[in-house]
Amino acid sequence: MIACCFRKEHPGTHLLDYKFIETISTSVRIDFNQSKGERKEIPFAFQIPLDTPITMQDPKTFKNVPPVWIDTDVDVKNAVDLSDIDHISVEPTEVHEIIIDAIKVIGFRFRQMENQKPPYGIKIARPYIQQYEFIPTHGRYLKKLDELEVNILQGEYETTTYFEIDKRSKGMFSSLAEKLNLDEHRGSVTFKNKEILNNRSLVSDKFDEIIQSVL
Repeated sequence: MIACCFRKEHPGTHLLDYKFIETISTSVRIDFNQSKGERKEIPFAFQIPLDTPITMQDPKTFKNVPPVWIDTDVDVKNAVDLSDIDHISVEPTEVHEIIIDAIKVIGFRFRQMENQKPPYGIKIARPYIQQYEFIPTHGRYLKKLDELEVNILQGEYETTTYFEIDKRSKGMFSSLAEKLNLDEHRGSVTFKNKEILNNRSLVSDKFDEIIQSVL
């Protein structure tokens, strides 16, 4: 079983919950006899779902975040320890990498990512979604945006990217605009996976066009 956790906020409070969820479950059946003290290695492989969270190494703790792990249960008669947990690294697909790089090209720096409850308007089968946060570091958006939040949902043939653009509020009503979320713009864009793989500049040009229309 592959499992991960996601953050869940409690409305009206500052409390956070971390819920654990199974992403895929599979079984390997092999009949064998094992002697006391004997070690056996059983090779196996399976394909993880496209919505399994991507992991990155925390530079401070050197642990993968968000945590994703394989939870193994063994059906062995009279065994002392029937379960084991091993944390794993999950690399992004080429489609994910191109989308993330496309956002960097137009002046953003990746800040962090986390698993959380899907925002309103995003309907998916899982109770969690992975969110990427970017901040402008150079170019035309440096003093116009606070951050860009992105959710990448890759399918077999096409990928939808949901985004939230946070404009930098100015003037005497800036704090009110932030409280009422008047400085936020949400939307989505869908590409065929072949388009993303064959024309990388298409993605960055489209994001550039969308952000320009919001400002």
